[in-house]
Amino acid sequence: MIPSTLRRRSVCALFMLGFFIVSASCMAKNPVVFQRSVGKGLQKNSPKLPETGPSLIFKLVAATGPEGPTVGLFGAVRVGQPYASRYGGRLAGAVQVVAVDAATGRVFHGVPERPDTAPLSPLSDEEVARLQKGDAVVESIGTYFHMDLYNHLGLPADTAQWYVFLWLDGLLSEMAQTPGAVQKGKSQSVSVEKLDTQQSDVLMFSAASASDLQMLQPGAIRLKDRSISEKSPNTLRGMLRFDPESSDSAKWISVLSLCRNTREFKSVTRKIPGNIKKLQGIIFEVNTEAWGACSAGDEQVFFTAVSGPFASNVLVME
Repeated sequence: MIPSTLRRRSVCALFMLGFFIVSASCMAKNPVVFQRSVGKGLQKNSPKLPETGPSLIFKLVAATGPEGPTVGLFGAVRVGQPYASRYGGRLAGAVQVVAVDAATGRVFHGVPERPDTAPLSPLSDEEVARLQKGDAVVESIGTYFHMDLYNHLGLPADTAQWYVFLWLDGLLSEMAQTPGAVQKGKSQSVSVEKLDTQQSDVLMFSAASASDLQMLQPGAIRLKDRSISEKSPNTLRGMLRFDPESSDSAKWISVLSLCRNTREFKSVTRKIPGNIKKLQGIIFEVNTEAWGACSAGDEQVFFTAVSGPFASNVLVME
């Protein structure tokens, strides 16, 4: 007959074993848990920065947040001058995390800082120049950050896939697609009309010839300098070559802008007309006058464009 003490120990051991098995199973299914929507610092899932040079990288992982299943974004950035002096300890707050609806081109964005953080005020070129004349100039700085992507950006629950990238002024990260659909119930997101516009007088399309596209790889999208012709002095032009291997390549184009000092972010999305989809690609034009200036007046504005899983170069306009 088994003594009662031994029996109790056996029951406790079995209970603990079952507990660890269940815990391990839960951790395997939901390896990342967010208690807060955003944070800073090196984490187990953070990407590894290369030993030298500027870098803007991130990784997406399935996660659990306060409101259920979500996607965790773990980012890292390292930059040299003038970024190091211009943003200093607020470097993470200068990074835009951009999520684009794979089906419609709707654009959501945010920075990896808490909502109650004071607005970022970058140093001017003159202030950066004065700092760089000093004896203790920091050659480069870096930081790590992480966020609950769905909750921090307010992504709608009824969208299955997102294209995600990081944007820091003239630097763009690679683009990644969210790992699977996140079912979160009824969406509480901001309406699309408040997020971006579809005004034909801001973003216009025309057919591209084979000669226009010969320098572009399938899926490539490129912005060119503002036209200085008398007919269109306020026009930013771009080209997109469709990728027959990507179902999202010819659905829509989203053009985005970021003001360097005020950090104002704008986006315009337009669906590509069906008759143009039959071609190899398109030319698109942005009326910068209709787009509008930054609220602080004259300052550098960064533009980029996205179509499906492809992003263009960054064009800087003074």
